[in-house]
Amino acid sequence: MGKRKIRSVVVSAVVGSALVTTGCQSAPHNNTVGDEIVMVVSASSNEPRPEFTSRVRQLLRDAAQNGPATDGIDGTGSTAVLDTVDQQATQTFLLTPRRKDGKIEHGLQRDKLLDDNLRAIETAAAAVTSHQAGIDLLEGVNQAVRGLTPATLVVLSNGLSTAGGLDLRQVGWHADPDSIVAQLRKKGLMPRLAGWKVLFTGLGETAGAQAPLTAPARDTVHSYWMAICKAARAASCEFDDTRLAATSPSAVLPSPTVPIEGVVSVTGPRGETTTTLSDAVLGFTANSAELGPAAQDLLQQTAARIKAALDDKPSATITVRGWTANPPGALPADLLALSSARAQAVADALVRYGVTNPITVIGGGAASDPNAMTTGHFDETTAVKMRRSEITF
Repeated sequence: MGKRKIRSVVVSAVVGSALVTTGCQSAPHNNTVGDEIVMVVSASSNEPRPEFTSRVRQLLRDAAQNGPATDGIDGTGSTAVLDTVDQQATQTFLLTPRRKDGKIEHGLQRDKLLDDNLRAIETAAAAVTSHQAGIDLLEGVNQAVRGLTPATLVVLSNGLSTAGGLDLRQVGWHADPDSIVAQLRKKGLMPRLAGWKVLFTGLGETAGAQAPLTAPARDTVHSYWMAICKAARAASCEFDDTRLAATSPSAVLPSPTVPIEGVVSVTGPRGETTTTLSDAVLGFTANSAELGPAAQDLLQQTAARIKAALDDKPSATITVRGWTANPPGALPADLLALSSARAQAVADALVRYGVTNPITVIGGGAASDPNAMTTGHFDETTAVKMRRSEITF
């Protein structure tokens, strides 16, 4: 393996030693013969706290069990390298189970020592926090693999890059993935992943001020990163589809948000959050209060956020307001009934997905908008904005 040219920490959960350098040169990398898992974590204020899925844990366990290793304090073995996207620090963890004298444990203590090693890196990953306002995931990936022999790369990030060559606020949700790749190549910004086995985990998961992703937006994020990974000549590109818990972000520095079509989430002056979902993403059809299939995942994400935010406030009330457009000839009583029924459908879905706080359902009828009628004709563009449900918690 090549040596890293950024700050490095070598940690052994069993031996209990740590070697730290703060200059430009890397700390000695003692265990470079066994398997290596490189992990790069973004941990912005718009993502849940970094979490290992069962698939990531199994990757680490397999590396610890299967990689070649030798006895001794300076013996070789398998390692896990933990990098941050903002390049604040690199930590290298010893995975191979060892006794205090450095000998590899093959006996009764092997599983315990292995679990201790895995717990050490998982704890460190959960503590990672971004110190930059935006995520440049392309550069973070590039720095994580620079100078290393191709191995396994785990990208722990929601993929919503807001800086560098892939700023999704500029790219948007309708770009051609091949065109994105072509632009990155032209600018010399493609990551160097030749020979690497890449696993993305947490892709599309959001928290904080970032609005939850709709199913199409989540699919788009997957398609962008799959195209980049394949074009970067990675040996394999996979996505871990395990959904993460709706935990609070580890970072407190505000990070730019990526607009999601049909979804807006804002925080009010008293700390309350209002998530507005358009009828388009909820799947309501004309004069119907039946949620569409695509709404289920979105409302499940919203319910998870509500449960996390109100975990210690069981009596806090959630408000769901429904609004309709005001088409010509519509009766106010009918619009009120439809807006109430739609709000109730959203509230029922939240309860179905585990929300136990009291919910107040309000039908607002037609949303007030002086532009709903233009020169005597119904303005559908404005009407789309009027048809919505607002969830405040």
